Amino acid sequence: MANQKAEVFTQYILDQLNAGAVEFEKVFELMLTKMNLARPTFAKYWKIAQGRYSEAQQAINKQKIDERTKDALNDNLEGILTRNERLKIASDIANGKGWKVGNNVMAPTASDRLKAIDYLSKIDGDYAPIKSDIALNKGFTFDIDGE
Repeated sequence: MANQKAEVFTQYILDQLNAGAVEFEKVFELMLTKMNLARPTFAKYWKIAQGRYSEAQQAINKQKIDERTKDALNDNLEGILTRNERLKIASDIANGKGWKVGNNVMAPTASDRLKAIDYLSKIDGDYAPIKSDIALNKGFTFDIDGE
């Protein structure tokens, strides 16, 4: 029974804190109008309610920060093209496909096409050195003196 009373008192104080009444004396006076409670007992419940209120506020603030961080990351990533999108655009340019800008149709120049082909070659690894296995025959000797 005592635990139920303590929980009722603590919840009442917590409700007052959530409503904006954050001063000890004001909440104590409000509580005295509804319930008969000694000051030291109220102070004990006040401390418990303050702890719960603080934890709840920290959780709310953490959630807000997480949401803002997520939104900021999404905003930053929104304009970035994926690898496949970049390859598609480069392929279209290399093939000479035009695109529309406003009311104008833009066609890639020969230079644009060569740059796109070069970009695609780099992405595909066409410029990477060729790896080959070289085997030396055993017993092969070099004549350094020339004799």
